[in-house]
Amino acid sequence: MKNELRKICVHISFLNDLNRYSKANAKYFIYYYQCIK
Repeated sequence: MKNELRKICVHISFLNDLNRYSKANAKYFIYYYQCIK
């Protein structure tokens, strides 16, 4: 249970970081994210 909560917290902070990026960086992120998959 604690592990799940930690994953959610990390995901939320990750989304907050994304919000700080400009649209140009968002395009780079999408490319990077596809590479991870």
